[in-house]
Amino acid sequence: MFELEDSSTIRSDSALVDSIVDSFMTRHDRSIVREMTFYEISFEAEQSALKLAQDARYLRDAIIKVDKTYKKKVEAYNSLVVANKTLEEDSLALKQSATEATKRAEQLEKKWSEANLKLIEKEKELEALKLDYAKVVGERDALTTERDELATKVARWPRAKRYIYKKATIDAILKNTNDIIRAFKAGQTDD
Repeated sequence: MFELEDSSTIRSDSALVDSIVDSFMTRHDRSIVREMTFYEISFEAEQSALKLAQDARYLRDAIIKVDKTYKKKVEAYNSLVVANKTLEEDSLALKQSATEATKRAEQLEKKWSEANLKLIEKEKELEALKLDYAKVVGERDALTTERDELATKVARWPRAKRYIYKKATIDAILKNTNDIIRAFKAGQTDD
């Protein structure tokens, strides 16, 4: 490549003039050169060499720019490849997280439904206990009423009979109450 800064380089090295002229001259150019003076030929060669030097410098600058652009594009491509790989890894991680979240949601839904069924079952048991309690309270109230009625009847009886019958009545009431309580605790109440 020619490193020509000005025409003094060509003037100082005459071998350059010959090689430049020979490489770029056609037959037509040679016939024109024969009619020119040496000074004109020298001036024309100098101008051609300067033009070639400018073209070479322009091409070198263009190549440097293209090279820089290429390097930037390669660097950008490499960073895109890295970013793409990172995005793929993140995408895979997100897919796995989504799959795990879906599984957890299904498990939670299943547990929720099981808990809901247990709650319904417990509510039924509570309702049954409320009914049993209401039944026991009703029976207790009935026994209390019965006891009051018997006490009223006993009050009418003569005094000697009253003592015997009163004790028997109280014993019967207590026995009946105890039987009902035991049956309730054992879960064997009559419906």
